[in-house]
Amino acid sequence: MQQIITYNANDLLNFKKRYKISELKEFESFDNYDTNIIDLSNEKMWKGNKLGNLNNISDLKTLSVELSNVKKSDVVIVLPQNCTYSYEKSFNGTYRESIKMKDIIPTWLKIIEKNLFEFNCVKISYSKNTTIINNLGFKSDFNFDKTDLVDFSILTDSNGSNKITTIKLNNIILTTLNIFESPQHISNFLSYIFPDEKQNMIIPDWVSELNFYNDEQLKKIKLEKINEIEKINDEISKLDIELEQNNEYKKVLYETGDELVKVVMKMLDDLLDNDSSEFVDEKKEDFLIKKDNITFIGEIKGISQAISNKNVSQLDVHVQNYFDKINKMNITENIKGLLIINHQRNKKISERNEVHQNQIDLAKRNNALIIETNILLKLYEKYLKKEINTEDVIKLLSEKNGVLTEKDI
Repeated sequence: MQQIITYNANDLLNFKKRYKISELKEFESFDNYDTNIIDLSNEKMWKGNKLGNLNNISDLKTLSVELSNVKKSDVVIVLPQNCTYSYEKSFNGTYRESIKMKDIIPTWLKIIEKNLFEFNCVKISYSKNTTIINNLGFKSDFNFDKTDLVDFSILTDSNGSNKITTIKLNNIILTTLNIFESPQHISNFLSYIFPDEKQNMIIPDWVSELNFYNDEQLKKIKLEKINEIEKINDEISKLDIELEQNNEYKKVLYETGDELVKVVMKMLDDLLDNDSSEFVDEKKEDFLIKKDNITFIGEIKGISQAISNKNVSQLDVHVQNYFDKINKMNITENIKGLLIINHQRNKKISERNEVHQNQIDLAKRNNALIIETNILLKLYEKYLKKEINTEDVIKLLSEKNGVLTEKDI
């Protein structure tokens, strides 16, 4: 018996008749099967927030633990083809950057070696080849460097160029072949790699085309169910994108530094109908937004402790510096300071202390407004629900001093 472990079981529906199909995030014990095949060739798994990272990296680490504890099972690791690696995820769930795997071989090798299986410094290079196994052609985009295979035995190589495409170390087999092109491909591969093991006979195509008894009805029902599953999976994917986007906004409750600034600015741009992309960061104020007859100057902070007078005073320094700057140019503006702060960020919202009266009084004296990020999130939520609009937000932020509370919004 064989278990195939892949990113998305629905992508291997054609193999379900003969193999146990499990997902990376939920697989059965390796030793329940003669052979376990770990599929790293699915393009959908090669996505991450940044280059060198994967969204499902924890699943690989879990697999690594099982791999190190396997006692009697053989394991085949199917390496990726020259698919696309997508990274730099945006707020709408799409990815801003992408690159072909052939251009980042050291990067994806490091991911696999660090989180799944140590190759012992095996080198891999790019070139398209075909390997013939039992009269069937297997395509591959990568091959192993022969000079580095001291501890490995060579199992397959390509036709003509003799590029090494499958190697073995103890009970671990690594292959660059596309063994998932068809059920026949995987059957030929396994029967060649494990000649002593009994392989399930592939049903000839002409037999599958014959209808017996209620075959036609069953096939029709099956197709309907598959279409239903695809529709549901599409709906789930859309829901996942929306949930992921909501989680991006919730970062204001625990993040600090550039990550916090990025999310807060996205929210402020929406709330104030602003475009901050042209804002030049001169390492002074975190933002400067001019709307109607008011200029908002802001400081964005994420801190572990409670708000202090120093935080409020720092905002006032930015306000005064800007006031001095426009004063020299004989320009008059209505200026309002906003301190957007994620304080006690390591605590639950319910466990955080309220802003002390001392800081509220100081903000009032400075014509400034303290906005806790949990309140900003609630304000943004009301905006998304269309319970308030940009005019309401401008009026609220320009007229309110001290600290913004949930009652205010």
